[in-house]
Amino acid sequence: MTTQETRYDLIFFGVDPHTAERAEAFNKLAHWMGVAPDQVAQTIDRQRRVLVSGLDAEAGAEAQRQLVAIGIRSNLRPCDEAPLSLTLAPIEAPSTVLACPACGHVHKIKAEQPSPVACEKCQIIFAKFEKVAQEKKERELLRQSLLSDHERRLEQDEKDRAEREAKERRRRLEAEIRKELGLPRMVKSRAGLLSSAAGIFALGLAMGAGGLLGYEQWFGSGGTSAAQPMASGANGLAAQAAGAGAFNGAVSDPGIAAQAQVAALLATTAAAEPAGGPAALLSSAAAPPINGATPDPDRPNASGAGAVPGNLSDATGFLASRLADLRTSPEWDIYVLARIDALRQQHAAPQAAALIEYLRNPELRFDRGAWLANILWNEGQSADAEGLYMRLRAAAGREPDTGGARVAALCTLARHLNQVGRPNDAEQILQQAQSIAEAMTGPADKVAADTEIAALLTDLGRPQDARKYFNSATSGLARVQLQADRLTATAALARGFAKAGFRASALNFLEAATKNVDSVKNPRVRARILAVIAQTSAQLGDIQTAKGTAARIVGPLDQDRTLYRIVGNQIVSNRLTDAMDAAAGLQTPDYQALAGGLLGLHQLREPTYRPLAPQSTAKARATANALTDPAEKSAVIAELGRLAVRGGDAAAADDHFAQAHELAEALQLATERDRALAILATNEALALRLADARQELPKIADEQLRLALTSDLSGLDTLVGAADH
Repeated sequence: MTTQETRYDLIFFGVDPHTAERAEAFNKLAHWMGVAPDQVAQTIDRQRRVLVSGLDAEAGAEAQRQLVAIGIRSNLRPCDEAPLSLTLAPIEAPSTVLACPACGHVHKIKAEQPSPVACEKCQIIFAKFEKVAQEKKERELLRQSLLSDHERRLEQDEKDRAEREAKERRRRLEAEIRKELGLPRMVKSRAGLLSSAAGIFALGLAMGAGGLLGYEQWFGSGGTSAAQPMASGANGLAAQAAGAGAFNGAVSDPGIAAQAQVAALLATTAAAEPAGGPAALLSSAAAPPINGATPDPDRPNASGAGAVPGNLSDATGFLASRLADLRTSPEWDIYVLARIDALRQQHAAPQAAALIEYLRNPELRFDRGAWLANILWNEGQSADAEGLYMRLRAAAGREPDTGGARVAALCTLARHLNQVGRPNDAEQILQQAQSIAEAMTGPADKVAADTEIAALLTDLGRPQDARKYFNSATSGLARVQLQADRLTATAALARGFAKAGFRASALNFLEAATKNVDSVKNPRVRARILAVIAQTSAQLGDIQTAKGTAARIVGPLDQDRTLYRIVGNQIVSNRLTDAMDAAAGLQTPDYQALAGGLLGLHQLREPTYRPLAPQSTAKARATANALTDPAEKSAVIAELGRLAVRGGDAAAADDHFAQAHELAEALQLATERDRALAILATNEALALRLADARQELPKIADEQLRLALTSDLSGLDTLVGAADH
């Protein structure tokens, strides 16, 4: 029996994917098959892809090799095998995979199923999680942008400081050289020009030669430029020159017309002052939470158990001044602001808003409070924002009219409301402030109030109305009878002009006031006026003039008290370089130690100045330990203890507080012992060590002082709870 040899069909299987051209491969196949190229496809379709039939195994393999060479893929199939029947198996519908962004759990989602809304494992809602993640990303981008802006501001502040120093040095050298050569002093301001003989002659020529137009431009209501908004808050006054370029011309700046008038009023002999000093000057703003009943030793009319002599060279006077200054400690405000920002970032808006009330500086309280309300409003937390605005407005209404404080608080709120896009509410508060100012009877208070309203009107873009109030404030100086009140009102006038952007005019007002301070005969009142002028100059960013004005105060301790306040306020205003500059002028070991501790704390928090922090802190400790008077030493070391708590050095704080306690209890004079213990308790309270502070209270013999401290400590419980949030 013979076995029949198996025959094969050569089946077309496609074109090799590595072949450059399909058409070229088909041409070669046509040549191999002996047909025309255009018949290849027809042949394949007609023969069901069978190229050659009846090949034996060897011939079939050879044909495959030849086809591969020309780029054709093929296969061999036995001739008697039925053709292949290809069918597609059912394919499952495709599915997608979704990973939870929070826990990573994988969800398999079929095509016909909707995407899940929440994670089946951790239950988070995907849309809400993505929204929060997006907000965090935007917050981080904004944070980086703000940090970059802050670094640029630091660089600009340093550059501006160097330019001011160079300008001041050149001015001083020029004055010395002119004096050596016997040359006359140059007149640099319009006020100086008008007050000089040449200026009067020039003005007469101008008025005689059709100078009526010039008069209207200088003293009338001309000027149509729109106001530029001022930067709000403690930083705003020093930055107004750049922000109010439209007002720098002679026509638009109402301060140009006022400079000669103010200088003439201050040079006029005022009514005689009573021995105690003017009431308006010596009144202070609403007492802050800590030590509200503590008398201010700068007030000559102070009386009662807490009154102290005017001379602050003794330990009793130093203790009284420090206890009074702790009521408005800038370091405390810086701490509260940091807590507010931390709570806001933790989305604890109600707690952050509650802390606004613990800010001591009224201007800072209303400015930062309105700023926080604006942020809450923009973040969609309208209920919290509205509640904070209402509380701030109620608190503004409780401010005293002394120095225009109530009007200033309302104007601050109106300015922020306008910035957040609520002009109707701003206008309503403006009308309230105007009604209060019209009802004022104290001329000096009305000057300050009118100036605040003028600054607000400038910010609202109403220069004509602002000019009227500026003119009213300037004219109001003539109704202030006492020279001391008039000088203090001039400082308030300068602050208002600076808020409106007229910094040059503001500095000229302060210069005129400084020249006439010696007309005040009461040395304590004169020292207080100089302190006000110095602090206002520092607010306007002129730290050199501020230091020069403070140097005119009689007594190194009083000079240093003013400079130390300037140091703290410059830190609040984020001008650490100027704070260091002011601290360099301190003379007494007490304030050198206090300033060193304060600067060291804030240098530690600023990367640019961090290398200087250990040196400042070590110097502060050494200077404090070198003090010989135990009462002063106790007070200073207690404050360094508070600063150590802020810096995170609990061990150093414990040592400082223990040393201060030992020194205070060893004091023999009851008045000194009570005040030293009160200072210790206050610093422990400001460090939020309330239990330690309460332990000091029974040891204080002065009942009024003890009750005041007891009341103050009870008011800090809310803050402690917020700090522990």
